[in-house]
Amino acid sequence: MLRKKRIIIIAIVLIAVALGSSIIARGFLGNKEKATEIAKEHLVQKYSQEMQCIGARYSWIDPALYHIYFSPADNSDLVFEVMVQQDFSISEKTNEYGYFSADDYYISCFEWKMSTFFRDEINSFWGDEAEIFVNAPNPALYAFKIPAGLDDKMNLHDMAPLIEEYLLIVDIKQLLDADNKVDEANKILLFIQDVQKSEYQPDRIVFWYNVPKPEKIREETQMSALETGLKLLELSRLRCV
Repeated sequence: MLRKKRIIIIAIVLIAVALGSSIIARGFLGNKEKATEIAKEHLVQKYSQEMQCIGARYSWIDPALYHIYFSPADNSDLVFEVMVQQDFSISEKTNEYGYFSADDYYISCFEWKMSTFFRDEINSFWGDEAEIFVNAPNPALYAFKIPAGLDDKMNLHDMAPLIEEYLLIVDIKQLLDADNKVDEANKILLFIQDVQKSEYQPDRIVFWYNVPKPEKIREETQMSALETGLKLLELSRLRCV
């Protein structure tokens, strides 16, 4: 009899937990849908081109925000974000520190155009699988700081001087080991030289490689080769001046 009561109690607890989780999940999904609709309305009022929503997430850490991701209907490679506040408001203002927008569309336009500019050269060094990303760090928390005068109609030549800081991230998608470390070092140096000769001067260039997973026991010569290969990644800290 006692065992039967325990089973009933456990069943009741499990049902209560399941119902509570279902209610919370429905509430979260409903809030995310509401934030997405607010973000869509913001874009409709601000831009003439059609934008397509490609995803949404909620950040539980401070600042607590809904992050809604979009792409222009005619360019799925360009991805940008709209921040929706926890209370479903949109932060869009200009003050003595500059213009702060709820979306980073103009910044993403610059990042996409810059990555496109260098993509052919990256592929000529490391093949079609290699990718390049451009990142312009955002100094604000609840909105994106947009440089004065920046818009999506500008060409890359006119955009670049308005961006205070940006870095190139080159994802090689290849293994770096003792056999190819010298060749890879030469490719990196040649690419950096080409960037320096161009009119664009990123603050940093970061190179991502796959590296062998270290083993607990390894011969000294093998460890030395791996350490030498890893040191090659220090080139990613070189500044273009």
